[in-house]
Amino acid sequence: MIANSHYSSRFTNRYGEEWEFKYDPRKKEGILRGSDVDWQDYRVIEG
Repeated sequence: MIANSHYSSRFTNRYGEEWEFKYDPRKKEGILRGSDVDWQDYRVIEG
C-alpha cells in the first residue's frame, strides 16, 4: 500500500479562475477551493 495516496489537482477555468482539488481516498473526502470564492474550503464527501 502506498503511504501517501492523496490526489491533488490544480486548474484554471475558461474565466481565468484558479481552482484546486485535493482528495483523500482513505477518508473518501476531498476539498475544493478556488480564487472565485476567496480560497474558501468546500468539503466533498463521498462524491
